[in-house]
Amino acid sequence: MNIFKIISYLLIIIFMYSCKPTDNNKNASKPQTHQFAQAAITIYKTKSDYSKLVPITLNAQKNKIIAYPAVSDIRRAQQPIILDSGFLLDKRGIGPNSAFLDYTYESYSSLQETPSSDTLMAHIKITDPFDVIYRCDRKKVPNNDPENFINNLIRENELESICEKIYP
Repeated sequence: MNIFKIISYLLIIIFMYSCKPTDNNKNASKPQTHQFAQAAITIYKTKSDYSKLVPITLNAQKNKIIAYPAVSDIRRAQQPIILDSGFLLDKRGIGPNSAFLDYTYESYSSLQETPSSDTLMAHIKITDPFDVIYRCDRKKVPNNDPENFINNLIRENELESICEKIYP
């Protein structure tokens, strides 16, 4: 019985000391602020007007769909914003391996269920739609009026001052 008491006391002491605050968590009751990385801003030009068509992501060989939205994910408000000189401001996640379906945002969102990737392969309108794609550092673009700021960069031919050309 004495051994049982000794072990119990040791466990209680170990538990008490393991819960002692350290310098890292003394202020645990204070609210924590977290820094989240914001997605970069993507600006692009296409070979034709595909602004109303739903984008998907293909593999590097452009022969297999690796990402596509569910019907419930698509809203008309996700269509890109039309900028100056034929540029578009992405709102869906465009990249060099993006392609466009022949579905408009409106027609895709009204489907009863999300089509399979095989079905969507048959609905790809174009696999190589881009003239150019830029990724811009969001920290350098003012939040209050990004469209106007980017349009000014486009007009001044200064897009590459804050944006990196990622395609071609």
